[in-house]
Amino acid sequence: MRWRLLTTAHSSRFDGKATLFVAERTRTMDPQVAWAPWVGELEVYSQDCAHVDIISPQAFEGIGPVLKGILG
Repeated sequence: MRWRLLTTAHSSRFDGKATLFVAERTRTMDPQVAWAPWVGELEVYSQDCAHVDIISPQAFEGIGPVLKGILG
């Protein structure tokens, strides 16, 4: 069921700027290419971790200050 939802979902393009944190150890594709159809501009912040670790305390040591700067 979950896969059917993913393959039948239709998202509208967001013409603004999006921020993406990328887990470099498990990255499989170029985020700019993958997200180009969906966002007007993509700001990518690479993280030296696997996808499963992107929400770990160690990853947030780098992500936290970036989010603070973005959100003000």
